[in-house]
Amino acid sequence: MRVRDRPEAIFQRADRYEGVRPINIYLLRLLYILMFFVLGKETWTHILTHQGPWDPTDAVAWCVWTAFASLAGLGITTH
Repeated sequence: MRVRDRPEAIFQRADRYEGVRPINIYLLRLLYILMFFVLGKETWTHILTHQGPWDPTDAVAWCVWTAFASLAGLGITTH
């Protein structure tokens, strides 16, 4: 049975997700969505509107956070 057919199935292990409860998958996707939009907006805005020369350490830190937020977009759709 699918989760749509029985709402309580969201809390039971599912073969579709290799034994992981669907609620865990949905919560993880929610976290990825929040990271993608909230962290992504902050980091991309900072990088694209930065003026002047970059401090190398600061530049690396902002690029790492931007990559982290961008890669969260992949976690939203993969299953």
